[in-house]
Amino acid sequence: MLAPSFTIEVDEPRGELHFVASGRWDRQKLADFSWELLRLSQPFTCHKRSFRVFGDLRDYAVQDRKIAKFMRESFEASAALGVERMAVLCTSELVAMQLKREGQAMNLKTFHHRQDALEWLRS
Repeated sequence: MLAPSFTIEVDEPRGELHFVASGRWDRQKLADFSWELLRLSQPFTCHKRSFRVFGDLRDYAVQDRKIAKFMRESFEASAALGVERMAVLCTSELVAMQLKREGQAMNLKTFHHRQDALEWLRS
């Protein structure tokens, strides 16, 4: 099993939240991640400001169905909280397919190169 981990940073002047996530997750890890995202996005959500999200999932594994369902719910909640677009860096086509399927509630796009992802995110 690939150990799950994440880090999250806020770039408030740019109106962006950046995260790195890796491994195969369980429901608790995804819940911890979701709560931390919610906490760190407060500079935007408390002031009803929309924001953008950049995710680095190069070392993220394809998740099982239960986690995928929870991912979908998290994407729906993120869209409702003001995430206007999400650029995701990933190298696995299977992960990209899962993200596109579960992230249909969002303006989400996957990329192979960081610069391309950030250009799209900021356009």
